[in-house]
Amino acid sequence: MLEPKLRKDLGHFYNEFVGIHDNYDRYNQFTEREVLPKALLGPDAFYGPDGRLLPAFRIHMNLQKEFAHDLRRLGTVAHDLRGRLEAVQSSR
Repeated sequence: MLEPKLRKDLGHFYNEFVGIHDNYDRYNQFTEREVLPKALLGPDAFYGPDGRLLPAFRIHMNLQKEFAHDLRRLGTVAHDLRGRLEAVQSSR
């Protein structure tokens, strides 16, 4: 049997895992809908006349960075949980 805090932490981890991947799914849909079809059009499809990345694509890049950050954070939590679960298993 798991201690209540570990059970709660595991539940939170899996909830975060699902939420992060739901966000990735939306990111991926935008990529398929907006980025890939424009890729063959060249840089003008992504940049405004001022040479700056268009707002939709700036947001897209930020979402990519957030997803990478979330995965790193989730990996750290997973490593901690694994250690705690192994400790429980070895104490039996």
